[in-house]
Amino acid sequence: MRTNRQRLACLAYAIAGSAVAVCSCSPTAAQSSAGQSGNGGGGGSGTIDSGTPAGVSQEGGTCATANTLRCGLDVTGRASNAVLLCSGAIFSKVFQCPGLEACANIQGHDQVRCGGSGSGASGDGTYFAATDLPCVTEGAQSCSFDQTTVLRCSKGSWATAVHCAPSACQNLPIGDGTSCSGTWCANCGYTMGDMCDFSAGGVLCSTDLGAIVQCTDGQVTLYETCSPKTCARTSAAVPSIACM
Repeated sequence: MRTNRQRLACLAYAIAGSAVAVCSCSPTAAQSSAGQSGNGGGGGSGTIDSGTPAGVSQEGGTCATANTLRCGLDVTGRASNAVLLCSGAIFSKVFQCPGLEACANIQGHDQVRCGGSGSGASGDGTYFAATDLPCVTEGAQSCSFDQTTVLRCSKGSWATAVHCAPSACQNLPIGDGTSCSGTWCANCGYTMGDMCDFSAGGVLCSTDLGAIVQCTDGQVTLYETCSPKTCARTSAAVPSIACM
C-alpha cells in the first residue's frame, strides 16, 4: 500500500516555446515506501489504523495523548463522522467530514482521512490536519479543515505551505491530466509568498490564474501578470505555461 507521505507530484513548466522543467516535488524514498506506519499528508493516501476504528472515542470523553486527532462519536453517543482533538485530556470536536463522508483514523493520529475506500490510491479520500499540531513525517502534506490551504509537516508541526483560494485543497489522483497529484490545490496553483521547491527556471500558474509564478529562494514570486488574459497550461505535445 502506498502511503500518503509523498509530497506534491508535479511539473513546473517553462514559458511557451521553452523546454519543460521538472519540478523537484516528487516523493522521496521514505515518503513513498509501502506500508510505512504513522500518518503522512503529502499526496496519495495514508495507512489506515485498523486497530483504532472510528467510534471508540467520544466528544467530551477523556483521552491520553495530547494534540492527536481521532474519528469518533459526537456528544449524543451516536456514530458520526466527527473529528476529535485530544486537548487537556478531553476530546473536543474540531471538524466533521464533509457531507456523508466517513472518517478514518490514520496511524500516528496527526491527521484523519475523510471519504475514500482506503485502497491507498492517490486521490482516494481527502486528508485533514490542523496548523501547529505535531506531525510525524517531514515533508508530508495535508489539507486544512476549511480546505483553503495545503499544510506541510515542517520541523515536527503542521505549517501552512500553500494558499489555495479561490481553488480548494484536495487529494488529487495521478493521471487526471493536471500537473500535480496528491494533496494539493485543485487547480495545481500557488499564491505569491507560498513555500515552494520546484526547479529553477520552471513556472506554474497562480491559484487565481491571474499570473505566472516562479520559485525564488523557496518562496513563490511573480514572473508575469496575465490580466486580462488567464494563466493556463498549453495542450501542445510538450506542455508549457502561458497567458492565454
